[in-house]
Amino acid sequence: MLSLMLVLPVGLAAPAEAHAGELEAGSPSAQVVKSTHAKKAKKPKKVFIGKAKAADVKSRVYTGKEIKPAVKLTYKGRKLKKDRDYTLEYSSNVNVGTAKIVIRGAQRFKGKKVIKFDIVKAEISKAKVAKIASKYTTGLSAVKPAPEVTRFGLPLKKGRDYTVAYRNNVMPGKAIATIKGKGNYTGSAVVTFKLINMGDSLARKACKLSYSQESLVSDGFKGTNSYLSAYEKYKAKGVWTPISCSVGMHIAIRAAKYDADFTINTEKDCKYLNFWSDEPGNDKWACLGYFYSDMELLPGDILLGDKKKGVNHIFMYVGDDIAQKVYKTNLKGTDADRGSPAGPWVSSHVRYRGGSALCMCDWRRASSGHKSFKVFRCIDPDCR
Repeated sequence: MLSLMLVLPVGLAAPAEAHAGELEAGSPSAQVVKSTHAKKAKKPKKVFIGKAKAADVKSRVYTGKEIKPAVKLTYKGRKLKKDRDYTLEYSSNVNVGTAKIVIRGAQRFKGKKVIKFDIVKAEISKAKVAKIASKYTTGLSAVKPAPEVTRFGLPLKKGRDYTVAYRNNVMPGKAIATIKGKGNYTGSAVVTFKLINMGDSLARKACKLSYSQESLVSDGFKGTNSYLSAYEKYKAKGVWTPISCSVGMHIAIRAAKYDADFTINTEKDCKYLNFWSDEPGNDKWACLGYFYSDMELLPGDILLGDKKKGVNHIFMYVGDDIAQKVYKTNLKGTDADRGSPAGPWVSSHVRYRGGSALCMCDWRRASSGHKSFKVFRCIDPDCR
């Protein structure tokens, strides 16, 4: 069998198969390549999130915590979904002012969009203000208890969240504290509290030891059972050498536990209270100066005579209200009952075993006709 070999003339190229990359147009191989390129579609362009429409976010009231309102976002009438189409970031969203929301595009959205909303002040009138317990007053300085205020379950701070203004907070009676919003709060709230005279207990004790009206030993009134019981108690302790009108005052002051160091007679009283100086004799008593007819006294005030002017006397102002109440509650129908109290004073004027019984009386009898008295008020009693 013979093999034939075709010999090409010099200069002729080899068949096209030698150039695999060059395919004849319209050939099956060329059609396959075109089909492959057609399948590689271009990725859709991302939409700038700023083109989306955001609904206005209404103002929010301060809550003491982060405020994160929802955002309504649409694009070409289609509602976008949080965490699929966008994410949210909040800032300046606790305190009163302008808060910011940054909307960041996700998936087919890109970029960011910023919207704002206002945080407005909360009404402090809706805060919870704790009741203020009754406070004692000396009537000489303002009483300013700190209110406890809470809102949204959080304690508010004075100076930062509110200020306080006081009224009627010196003399006994109903005082008022007005709490005014500050910072993140607006409006006001009011709380009242009661002021009790520091000397009321002393005045009541003096009345309980007294006859309800002027009583003299010569008439057989040597002292009520309560007075004599207290008198014997302190006498047995050797507390003092009984001297005239001082005894009744000392018994009342000690029995009320106001001043265990109060002295034993008017001369020593003057030294103890530093009568002739502008400086106080001790921290328990304040001097209000010489008594005058229109002077505003409080129950428990002590009037001490000026010994240098020959006034050797001491007595107490108890007030009409306390005198009447003690009479009705404690004295009426007892050995101390001599009728309705004759006045708002308690004083001693007669001796008994070296001491003096107490009685309620008017100014004429209480002062024994003297005028030169200084007024002293207990401002820091032992029982406080």
